[in-house]
Amino acid sequence: MFDAPGTIVYRFPRKDHEYQANLSLWHDKISWKGFTPQLNFRYLKIDSNMKSFYTRKNTQIFMSVEKDFK
Repeated sequence: MFDAPGTIVYRFPRKDHEYQANLSLWHDKISWKGFTPQLNFRYLKIDSNMKSFYTRKNTQIFMSVEKDFK
C-alpha cells in the first residue's frame, strides 16, 4: 500500500492486489546422481487502482535443476 497520493494524473493513494501461482513438474526416474531437472511455470498478476501504469500480467516458463543430498 502506498500512502501518498499519486502524481498530477492520479490524486489518490495507489492500491495494488498481487496474485502469484507457481507450478513445478519433475519425475524421479529422470534423476541423475541426485540431480533432478524440473519444468517450472510462474504466473504473476497485479491489479492496481492506477490501471494505466501499474496493472500487469507476467508468465514465465523455465527449467531448473534440484540436487538431493541423500
